[in-house]
Amino acid sequence: LVSKARFYLKGEPPQPETFHSPVPSEKRIVDKIMYPIAEMRPSYIPYIGTLSSNIFSIIEANKTVPPFNYAFALVTTAKVVYVDPRPRTSWITEIERIWEGASARYWSDNGTLFHPGLLLSQRSCFDFLTYGFYEASPTTCGENFVLCCDKIDVPGMPAAGCGVGIAPTLCSNSTKIKLTNTSDLLKTKWPFDFRVIDWTS
Repeated sequence: LVSKARFYLKGEPPQPETFHSPVPSEKRIVDKIMYPIAEMRPSYIPYIGTLSSNIFSIIEANKTVPPFNYAFALVTTAKVVYVDPRPRTSWITEIERIWEGASARYWSDNGTLFHPGLLLSQRSCFDFLTYGFYEASPTTCGENFVLCCDKIDVPGMPAAGCGVGIAPTLCSNSTKIKLTNTSDLLKTKWPFDFRVIDWTS
């Protein structure tokens, strides 16, 4: 068991991976400043690093959790529905902001449209954004990057943008340079005035 003295003295929660807080330590939110009152803690913690290193965290953080969390509508166990009071223009998640805009959302009880937008099947480059970007490069994606994603570096899709997207080396206006091997080894077997020992080919 862990001493609860710091909880009573400073209001600090118990340490992770203990009897009173079984949350894994890597899941614990670490603040540079300890906030003794929960309301003082910032409501938003920015992502630090490149988009390719944070894309999975962004996708996971923006998932809905039916039957209670529908992003902009919360349903309690008593079937009380709370709808986001902000204007509809603000109803956009982090992943939607960088991936072609808002998603279509439907009421769970009757299937009617709750918020207009795109279906997941209508979004571009699903495979590329979820795992294909790992092997993406200017040489493997083909002409105009059609083998990876046909929306590379186009307006409205920052997730695939040049320099800032999940594959920052893919740029539509990049200069292509074709290298040619001009070595003398292509013309003669012995281009130099010395011989390689045991070279039998």
